[in-house]
Amino acid sequence: MPGRGHLWPLVFVLAGCASFFPGRSDLKKGIALYNKNEVLRALPYFERYYQKNDRSDTVLYFLYNCYRHLNDPDRSVQSLERLIALDVNDPNVYLNVYYYYRAGKRYPDMLRLLAGLQPSISRIFDQRFPLTRQELAALLYGAAGRKSHSDPMIFALSENLLPVFPDRNLYPDDTISMAQLIIILDRRIDPDPPADLSTAVRIAPESFLYLPYMRLVGKGILALDPNMLPTDRVPLTTAARAIVNMKNRGFLE
Repeated sequence: MPGRGHLWPLVFVLAGCASFFPGRSDLKKGIALYNKNEVLRALPYFERYYQKNDRSDTVLYFLYNCYRHLNDPDRSVQSLERLIALDVNDPNVYLNVYYYYRAGKRYPDMLRLLAGLQPSISRIFDQRFPLTRQELAALLYGAAGRKSHSDPMIFALSENLLPVFPDRNLYPDDTISMAQLIIILDRRIDPDPPADLSTAVRIAPESFLYLPYMRLVGKGILALDPNMLPTDRVPLTTAARAIVNMKNRGFLE
């Protein structure tokens, strides 16, 4: 697992509060051993407690750190995934899972995670991670559900999902603007007239972007943002949700 965003501060707080939970002997014994750095001995107590209390976020944090100390990344991320299933409001949980999915090239899981983030967590991701061509290619690769580990950029270019530059360079670190995303997504949709022509303050009706944008909004791919500026940087989670919408509506195979 990456070295960023570990959950130690909360674990120490929880450890300090253990004495306030009478009757939870397995949890208390596990915490006592954990505080003595006897992680291997503490782990069975945490696992046994979790079997009877599978909605306890406290024990899941301890399990995560135990598995991480024991160099078991798969089980440590499973603990974080269970925390996400409990809808915890802890950015570090989501960030660690995201780093794990990205490092492991688990692009379908990465796409699902980003598309399902709650708004408070989405804002953190959008501020921290720009949508680059490489990241957009990874999201598109995730939507395709491919099992192989070919490079997402090569996949996106070969499937005509991303445009090819005349000089044949990939430019993976170039950031994507809203105008570019609109054109990229609209290329996958039949050029039908939009059912509804709404007002977009920053996109005039005579703009080349207006009809594609309205088409994407009308088909439920993008949410209407009347004040959206075409040169704005695309939020990462906005792109993820749009791609999931494209997939669900049959525009991405």
